[in-house]
Amino acid sequence: MKFIDKKQANFCVILDQNQLNIKLHHPQQNTYRSRLYKILATLLFAGTTQSTFATDNKTPAEIETIIQQNTRDLSETFDQKKIEDSTTHAIKGHIKDAHTNEDLPFASIRFKDTKIGTVSDLDGNFKLNIPDTLKSDSIFIIIQNVGYEEQVIAIDKSDTQILIELIPNENRKHDIIYVGNISVQEKKWWQFWR
Repeated sequence: MKFIDKKQANFCVILDQNQLNIKLHHPQQNTYRSRLYKILATLLFAGTTQSTFATDNKTPAEIETIIQQNTRDLSETFDQKKIEDSTTHAIKGHIKDAHTNEDLPFASIRFKDTKIGTVSDLDGNFKLNIPDTLKSDSIFIIIQNVGYEEQVIAIDKSDTQILIELIPNENRKHDIIYVGNISVQEKKWWQFWR
C-alpha cells in the first residue's frame, strides 16, 4: 500500500484481502503538529481538578431555588416577547355594501405601498396583522372589491375593530373576474407523433 499525497489529511487506498484486518498507519500521524496537539490537550485536561460530571454537590433546596429563578426569568422573557410580537397587533374588520348593507366577500385589504394584505371571508370579515416594519402610528389601508370604488382609509395602530362600507361603482359594475387552473396533459407513449 502506498500513500499518494502525504500533504492531505484524507486519503483513499485500495486494500486486498490480506490487508483488511491490519491497522493503517498514516505517515502524517507522527508529525510535529500532531505531537504538539497531544501535549496541549494533555496540559489542558491535566489542569482541571474538578469532576466533569453533572454533579456539583448542591443540596436539593439549592437546586430547586435555581430552577425557580430560571423559570421566572424565562417566563418574564416570553411575556415580554409576546407583547412585542407582531401578530398581537392586528386589525379586524367587517366590509359591507354602503347601499344595501350586504356583506362583501373576497374584498382585498392591504397596507398602502406594501404587498402585505388579506381577503375578506364569505361573511365580509377580515383580520390583518400589522408588521413591525410599519412604525408610524397612522396606517393607510387600501380596500378593493369588484364593482366597488377603491377606498384608502387611515387608521391608528390602536384601532382593533373597524367597519368599512364600500360604495358601488356603476362604471365597474360589470367587471369580470377570471378564475381558472392550468392543466397539463401528458402524451401517452403511443402518441409520439402529436
